Amino acid sequence: MMLNRLPRRDWTNCLVTIVIVLAACIVREIFLNSLGRSLPYVTFYPAVTLAAIYGGFYAGITAMLLSIMITGFWIIGFNQLATLSTTEWLVQAAFPLLCTIISYAIESLYRARSHDQEKTKQLLEINEELIRQKQNYQSLVENLPFIITRFDEELKFLYANPAFEKMSNRKTAEVLGKRWNEIGAQSAMYEPLISHCKTALATKKTVECEIAHTAPDETKYYHNVIIPESEKGGIDHTVLVITHDLTLQKQMQKELLRLDRLNIIGEMAASIGHELRNPLTTVRGYLQFFTKKEKFADYNEQFNTMIEELDRANSIITEFLSLAKNKAVNMECCNLNDNIHAIIPLLQADAAHSKHTIKLELSDIPNLTMDKKEIRQVLLNLVRNAIEATPSGGTITVKTERINQQVVLYVQDTGPGIPQDIIYKLGTPFVTTKDFGTGLGLSVCYRIADRHNAKLEVETSSNGTTFLLKFN
Repeated sequence: MMLNRLPRRDWTNCLVTIVIVLAACIVREIFLNSLGRSLPYVTFYPAVTLAAIYGGFYAGITAMLLSIMITGFWIIGFNQLATLSTTEWLVQAAFPLLCTIISYAIESLYRARSHDQEKTKQLLEINEELIRQKQNYQSLVENLPFIITRFDEELKFLYANPAFEKMSNRKTAEVLGKRWNEIGAQSAMYEPLISHCKTALATKKTVECEIAHTAPDETKYYHNVIIPESEKGGIDHTVLVITHDLTLQKQMQKELLRLDRLNIIGEMAASIGHELRNPLTTVRGYLQFFTKKEKFADYNEQFNTMIEELDRANSIITEFLSLAKNKAVNMECCNLNDNIHAIIPLLQADAAHSKHTIKLELSDIPNLTMDKKEIRQVLLNLVRNAIEATPSGGTITVKTERINQQVVLYVQDTGPGIPQDIIYKLGTPFVTTKDFGTGLGLSVCYRIADRHNAKLEVETSSNGTTFLLKFN
């Protein structure tokens, strides 16, 4: 029953141990038979050692017992044991003692080595896990859309992630160990941030701030979270800055505000536009009637002026009605280039009257679903705005092209550009740079673009302004 409980590995150890001991016997019989009873265990010490190396402590003890049995019954002889001298008995007693020590020492060395190997394996696994976590955290930080920078107590760069490189157009290696003013940055951009970093280091508290940076082409908005980092002892040596670009969010807020204003104007237009047009039509009719009466001939000039002003008021009401959100549209599949060709004679006549030139650059574009009359209205408004913004003799370019999956209409002038304080208010009713404008023309354009699921954008500089109508 005891033998049945031995694991397969132990059975293998026993068989190998027996083979080793028998091999030791054969070696002694063949090569050392002349020794007789002298040095009875000369070949069994190596056998026990080999057995212990292969199978451990118990294999060594098993080899030792087998060696004692073989020596006692075969090499010395059982009947000759009583004739052994004291020295020979000491040799007999020393063998099991030394074999036990050898087996135990080998087992201990094996266990220590196995323990060291296991510890080494665990340390390697821990190291690999730490490397993996470091790579994950590094990948996370480097792929975040936020700008992450770290500064020392002198506010020199210690770290900057790739988002910083994209924002500043500077390589991280170029800024490490340098201050903001040493990397060529504009003082208006970094001075407020430095001030807040000093506050965070002094108060040992996290500071949040929003900084606006005005560039020649646009204003950038950044939200900063500044975190002082402490080492042991509570001394702040570094500061971590997490920056989020809010520019797009701000632009969306302005766009939503503009759309809200358009909705208000649209609701006003839908409710009162028609009611205002009816009495104006009546007044205009009577004025035309009076101009035909001889007794009012002396007042014809005044009547004509009044009729012109009524017509101007009527045109404003017409633009108001164009802002109505629920205005019916007649969508049909047609080509934008054909629509431009249809209205270009009128545009060229307006341009020639003010000594301007209209240049066409029409590309091959696919058909679109649109309300032809409304798109003509957009083109008419944009070209007339361009004519009024461009000095006499200037050129207005009307261009179409396909960019990826979008069809884009360009109206470009060579005027002085739009002031920055006006650019973000474009499309707001009654916001205009003209002396006699109402600011409704662009509002109408934005509303029509919205109804066509298109987007109206503007690019401006001192060399001119370009309006882009992008159809999705």
